[in-house]
Amino acid sequence: MEFPDREALDGLIDPRPTPEFARVHREPASDALDDPAAVARDELDRLDLDRLAPGATVAVGAGSRGIHAYDAVVAAVVAGLDDRGFVPVVVPASRRSASARRSTPGWRRTRWTPSRSATAV
Repeated sequence: MEFPDREALDGLIDPRPTPEFARVHREPASDALDDPAAVARDELDRLDLDRLAPGATVAVGAGSRGIHAYDAVVAAVVAGLDDRGFVPVVVPASRRSASARRSTPGWRRTRWTPSRSATAV
């Protein structure tokens, strides 16, 4: 992102001291997992899925930012839900996903209305 010079701002606003800008980069510490897919399967086991009807549609929000082995993690969750008799549906779960879809050839906007069996967990 580029910031304007002070001279460019002077004619647009009442004269006030302009704060100094600084570029900041942050990489938060995070634990590395030896087997992210196994952790995803274990976390899926912890969810209270018994309250869902058999064959219920379950949305799997998939946002990849910062997730190592993203494809394996999503595949493990989808397989785990499928093994339990649910119908998993992968949905984009990041801001960038919407713009990526629009730039994909053949993409068209659709409206998905959850059925009675679709439930958020």
